[in-house]
Amino acid sequence: MRPHAKSYPVLPLKSTVLFPHILMPVAVGRPQSLAATEAALALEEKTLIAAVQRDPQVQTPTLADLYPTATLAVIKRVVQRQDNVLQLLLQGVQRVTLQAATQTSPYLEVTVSPLPEPADDSPEATALFRNVQDLVRKAARHLDTIPEDMANMLISAAEPVKLAYLIATVLNLDTEQEMELLAMDELRPLLQRVYEHLSREVQILELRQKIAGETQVELDKAQREYILRQQLKQIKKELGEDDEQNEAEMLQQRLAETAMPEEVRKELQREVNRLQRLSPAAPDYQVLRSYLEFALELPWTAETTDQLDLARAQQVLDEDHYGLEDVKDRIIEHLAVMQLRPGAKKPHPVLCRPARGRQDQPGPVDCPRLGAALRALFPGWRARRGRAARPPADLHRGPAGAHLTGHAPRRRA
Repeated sequence: MRPHAKSYPVLPLKSTVLFPHILMPVAVGRPQSLAATEAALALEEKTLIAAVQRDPQVQTPTLADLYPTATLAVIKRVVQRQDNVLQLLLQGVQRVTLQAATQTSPYLEVTVSPLPEPADDSPEATALFRNVQDLVRKAARHLDTIPEDMANMLISAAEPVKLAYLIATVLNLDTEQEMELLAMDELRPLLQRVYEHLSREVQILELRQKIAGETQVELDKAQREYILRQQLKQIKKELGEDDEQNEAEMLQQRLAETAMPEEVRKELQREVNRLQRLSPAAPDYQVLRSYLEFALELPWTAETTDQLDLARAQQVLDEDHYGLEDVKDRIIEHLAVMQLRPGAKKPHPVLCRPARGRQDQPGPVDCPRLGAALRALFPGWRARRGRAARPPADLHRGPAGAHLTGHAPRRRA
């Protein structure tokens, strides 16, 4: 625009980049910036240089503290605020290169040389521009925070450079990335870099929407289940079934407090859920409730110390059970095996008489040793009434029913 170098007052910007063709509001409050603004307003063209600081913490920047590429801007509007701050509306006009400082106080004034606007009429640049336009239309559907007029401006932009600078203004880029775009002199690299930034932003927005959608679906499902459960609770209360519902909740609480294997907990939880869905008048309701109460009373993880006193065991069996001599003998024999083999893998197998035709198969404890152990440990161990003492049983399961009676069925004479 200006063929020769000319000096302008400089407005230092801390972390905002003004691109050509772009309108941008700027708040001015530092003494140096206020003085530069007043000097620009005194000019007929009301122009100044919008330059970005390398370090935002510097309060009075010099030429060395600014990026070399800046933007010539026109002040379109000025609003005086009560806190001694000017609210400016700037419009970028042209890219310039900072050359030398002609004044440093009360404001910075530098000479600049204009930079040409990036241009390229090649088919590659045209194809890249159209790709950027397509991506802009796609992004406009996801960027809900963009005002409608800005979205329409992006979609309708017909100049590649203007579109690139508009996109750079909208995207959440850091200062270094924006300055990289401002310093580019060729159109194709500029469009390529803008396309990369925009594509990444669209991918992030799509992923955010996907996550938000999945979370909303889960939340809607949870809300629906809560409403339905409240309605079901009210219906049961009207039908007089509130006590039964409390019973199901008590069983659920007991299940949560009872220590048990995980596979058992999973199965009982399935049955509790089934109980909650059943009506108390259903035939299976009482059966299922009794089953759950019984299962919750079992000592799933409780352990006791083995009491292997044979004499005491015989006394308890005789006091509590009349008859059943075969069963009592089998229990005593089982306790004797546990005494002889304390290191055996637990739980110990149930002692049963071998099935017919399998008397030759030995057990884990040989018969003479077991008989001697019973006579030594328990003098009251006796033979059956009216018959010779039977040999100790081997560790083999007999035919069906043997595990219940303690020995194989006898053939009637």
